[in-house]
This record gives sequence, C-alpha cells and structure tokens, in this order.
Amino acid sequence: MTRQQAAKKCPWNVAGISHNGIVLDAGATRTVLASEAGRCFVATGANNFTLPATADCEPGVQFIFQQIADANLVVTGETAGDIISRNNAAADTLTFSTASNKIGAAVQLELIDSDGAGTLKWLARNLSDCTMVVA
Repeated sequence: MTRQQAAKKCPWNVAGISHNGIVLDAGATRTVLASEAGRCFVATGANNFTLPATADCEPGVQFIFQQIADANLVVTGETAGDIISRNNAAADTLTFSTASNKIGAAVQLELIDSDGAGTLKWLARNLSDCTMVVA
C-alpha cells in the first residue's frame, strides 16, 4: 500500500502523518509486520517492538510507537544498524526508560533510501519531549 493509499483509507491523522489505525499492545515483545504499515502501536505496559526487515518494506513506509503507561518502550531494528537517529547512523535500538520520561513517549520510524543507492534504513523521529536513548 502506498502512502497516498494509506492516507485515503485512514480515519485520523497525528503530527501530519496518516494512520491505518491504532493497535493497543500490552505484550512484552512484539514483532511488527510489514503489512501493518501506517499503524500507530500504543504500548500499555513495558514493550519491545521489533521492526520488520527493511527488505520486506518499501521506502516511505511508516510506523509510530507510543507509550501510555509508566513503563519502558523499546524499538529494535530487525537487523543491527538499520536505524538512523540523533548522532547515530547505524543504531540498533531506541529506548525510552528514563524515570519521569516514559508516559507519552512517542517515536515515528520511516523507511528511507539512506544513500540514494538503495540502502534502506529506518529514520527515527522522537515525537515527544521524552528522553530517547539511541544505541
């Protein structure tokens, strides 16, 4: 599904990004599927979300992860080094675990061609003012 198709299907919009829906998830670990592109995953407890493989997605695919509990939120790349974020072009994980900086944590990841030659990576944007540890 293209971004334009997802926007037409989507009933709501956050931070200028259209979504196919909200997925509440209280589980400890969840692997996100490429077919779930455009969804907003809302953690209701400590969660570690693993992104789909970049090869399974097309550039422009986006996901949002948000925490509504006083618990850790972790987003992990399926392959080591496939996340780009603050001062790190080859990150493995994004973690919100700082005390008083968990509830309301939110991060958007969009798949981009990072070098113009087909090297796909997840570009992370911290959508909250919560501390995001990049490793």
